[in-house]
Amino acid sequence: MFDQLFECPRTVARHSASPLLEERLHYLTHCATQGSTRSSLRLIAQHLLVFIDYLHLETADEIDFEQINTAADLWIGRQPQPHNVTDYRYGRMRFISEAKHWLGFLGRLRLPQVPRRPYTHMIEEFADYASQERGLSRHTIRIRCWYLEQFLDRYWQQDRPFNEISIVDIDAAIADQVQGETTVSGADFQQAVNLEFMGNSLSSDQFGVVFPKDSDLVESVNKVLQDLRAQGVLDTLIARYFGADFNVTYNDIGLGAYGQ
Repeated sequence: MFDQLFECPRTVARHSASPLLEERLHYLTHCATQGSTRSSLRLIAQHLLVFIDYLHLETADEIDFEQINTAADLWIGRQPQPHNVTDYRYGRMRFISEAKHWLGFLGRLRLPQVPRRPYTHMIEEFADYASQERGLSRHTIRIRCWYLEQFLDRYWQQDRPFNEISIVDIDAAIADQVQGETTVSGADFQQAVNLEFMGNSLSSDQFGVVFPKDSDLVESVNKVLQDLRAQGVLDTLIARYFGADFNVTYNDIGLGAYGQ
């Protein structure tokens, strides 16, 4: 493995002679099967040696999050500082992320004790269904389970029985999500879900119903939207699902349906 990643014989020898050889080889093979490139595998291999040193993995058993964070702080504060490193915050985040992945792979990551909530089994059943029957990716399942957890936790905090949740409650939860009025892009999901929206929207973009180009439905849908607007039905729906203070106007809605 190492002779395929590195060209320098001394580097190959150093990696081959370092502690936890089998554990490192197994993890690198796993990363390779997951699609990691040669350059990524070289970087991972170097980081694994750093983890062994800073986390004392030759003697320590399980490692918790606090130990990883402390080790990351020591690593980015080491002297002398590398001349080619400019973003130490990113380096710290990557240290923590990769250390957690490797320790989790080894079964040596001590997870924080979180009390099991009464809806946890429902999320687990949903995840099994999404994986086994729907064939969704792990990333997609993770995101959908997170949203489901937020929804169920909302009613658990209110001491409301889950069997009393209605379609109106689901509509209200969706409306709350829409009122975030923002899109988080270019951010790690684990960081993005912890953001809190404050204040008013900084911008307002038009939106509408999109159909294929030259669709026969465009004209009829636009007619329905115009009728709903004239009859005041849109105002009623906005007040019902978004609240009286919701500030989206008809200018935001645009002309209606668009044939693209």
